[in-house]
Amino acid sequence: MTEAMEQLKITREILVEQFKDFLMSFKINGKEIYLNEIKGLPEKEGISVCIDLDHLTLYNEELSKLVMVNPEEAVSAASEALRQLISNVDPEYADYKERFYARFFNLLYKSTIRELRANQIGRLVEIEGVVTQASIIQAKLIKAAYKCSECDAVFYVPIDERLKEIKGVLVERCPNCRRRSMNKLLLEKSLFIDWQTIRIQEDHENLPPGRLPRSILCILTEDLVDRARPGDRVVLTGTLKPLKPPGIREKRKLSYFTYIDVNYIKARGEEIEQIDLSPRDQEEVVKLSKTPGVSKKIIDSISPSIYGLEEVKSAIALLLFGGVPKYLKDGTKIRGDINILLIGDPGTGKSQILKYVAKIAPRGLYTTGKGSTAAGLTAAVVRDTMTGGWTLEAGALVLADKGTACIDEFDKMSNEDRIAIHEGMEQQTISIAKAGIVATLNARASILAAANPAWGRYDESRSPSENINLPPTILSRFDLIFLLKDEPEKKRDEKISEFILDLHAKEGAEIKQPISPETLRKYILYARRYVFPHLTSEAMEIIKEFYMKMRERSSKQQGAIAITPRQLEALIRMSEAKAKLELKKWVTKSDAEFAVRLMEYYLNELGYEEQLGVINIDKITTGVTLSRRQRLISLYDTLKEMYSQKKTPVPVEELIEIFSQTHNISQTVVKEDLRKLISSGRIMSPREGHVIPL
Repeated sequence: MTEAMEQLKITREILVEQFKDFLMSFKINGKEIYLNEIKGLPEKEGISVCIDLDHLTLYNEELSKLVMVNPEEAVSAASEALRQLISNVDPEYADYKERFYARFFNLLYKSTIRELRANQIGRLVEIEGVVTQASIIQAKLIKAAYKCSECDAVFYVPIDERLKEIKGVLVERCPNCRRRSMNKLLLEKSLFIDWQTIRIQEDHENLPPGRLPRSILCILTEDLVDRARPGDRVVLTGTLKPLKPPGIREKRKLSYFTYIDVNYIKARGEEIEQIDLSPRDQEEVVKLSKTPGVSKKIIDSISPSIYGLEEVKSAIALLLFGGVPKYLKDGTKIRGDINILLIGDPGTGKSQILKYVAKIAPRGLYTTGKGSTAAGLTAAVVRDTMTGGWTLEAGALVLADKGTACIDEFDKMSNEDRIAIHEGMEQQTISIAKAGIVATLNARASILAAANPAWGRYDESRSPSENINLPPTILSRFDLIFLLKDEPEKKRDEKISEFILDLHAKEGAEIKQPISPETLRKYILYARRYVFPHLTSEAMEIIKEFYMKMRERSSKQQGAIAITPRQLEALIRMSEAKAKLELKKWVTKSDAEFAVRLMEYYLNELGYEEQLGVINIDKITTGVTLSRRQRLISLYDTLKEMYSQKKTPVPVEELIEIFSQTHNISQTVVKEDLRKLISSGRIMSPREGHVIPL
């Protein structure tokens, strides 16, 4: 043995002893932190212990620096120390598991993906980001078993981790008979470990303006696999290593990609925001919540560059805070997030509102319907260039989990893309079954969408679904829908013009708002993380009274349904969100009344039928007004009667003429109703120009 090797051996032995001493002796408040954890490993069948580098620095600063600078050697020594300690505690368990790992976290110097550079290769790094891809778990060969063709002896050969494949036969000298022969690979006796790749992307909230998000490949092994799913926020530590692109000869390639060989990973998917609130921030938020009129201040601080729109801003404030999700004993979940749709004429500031909300909301995300596909909004299965297998890639709604997704140009999406988000809007999950991958991802996000009218400007004579060309199944999933109409009105136009001119005259000056965006963001974050108000009997009575009053009105409106249980759930969510605005533990009477006023505004704005003087929720949720539904029934009955008399298909022109005369309706309207009945499958056309009832 050479002197250098002997020196290395001594150094490793010393390192192992130092780590053993640290794990056995380190205490906090008299408690042996790591020794107690090691003793509990056999009970929970664990193979790793997580070591806080702050603790190691307190024990031995030089040892902590070694972990940062030479992680390969340090982690190996710490893992060996752990194995020896477990052998002392439970020898049988140590023999059963064989391999144990020391995991290090809480580095002094943290990096972003964008800051990773070549001088950090071979060093321990800590990054945070969002998991966008995750491969299936594979078994990786780490020690190959070979059988000698001469003496049948079995021997083991460690596998270099850089190898992409290994041959089935190996020409090597047998350690038993010392002959060189063709030795056969025995896969069943070889040693494998769990292996998985994930891709981590920069969080869009910390992305520099105008920059594309960067990502890095990360490799997980053993007990680290399947710790995080696409959409989860994670913090991880690992060694930065170079990676040769597949299919390129090493001699001809001078530039390399990098990847992280992960040593520690923690999913932060359950947290709303990765930015921690300091005690001072929390004191500031609580103090602000006790100021008079804090709800009004919050509402006025939303999109201050847009004039008016008090009801819209009030609803958006509720969306930012959200209600309280319920988890029933039978496994059913009732969402607490609020979904809002803005239908607006051109120039009413929809996009500006959406971008402001995406900026102010914790974990806010902005996208457009035109630039997004179903896969981009939900999830996709893509081919992994490294492994050749299929990986799961998260879309916008999954990445906005526990946050807010702002979707502009909602009406420009294709029907297939819109159908894909049905599940995400109500069940708040995204299910995918493609290429052998069957998975369900969380999409617990509030959705704020904006759409333009299909005919350029909103047409009051048409239903909301006809105006924005959206299916009723999508519209029914929005808790509130608002019309942003651009109607000439002298006093209002004068105020808007003065407001806009004042903004331009003071270009570069700060817009006056009661609460700054930074403070408002912290306030929302605090409320969503720590405040979960419960309904009081007074609030429940207000909501129940309004619901019963509207249902009673429905029974008198000859088939017009004014409100459904879906709106009742929306009222509860909005009442809870209003209580969160003031950081209250209980939903009071005033909170319920606030929610009722918004719901009344929404129903009167979109559900009111002037022709009959009634409120009809079907006008929004099904796209069919009460008057039109009655007309469709009459048209179908007329066709049925004509068909029973003739026993042959009824000519379309004859049906249109008779029905328009008897009901005093224009033939154009009758033609539209006829097309509606055909598309719904109530009647069919056996030959051109003729129809029959079904």
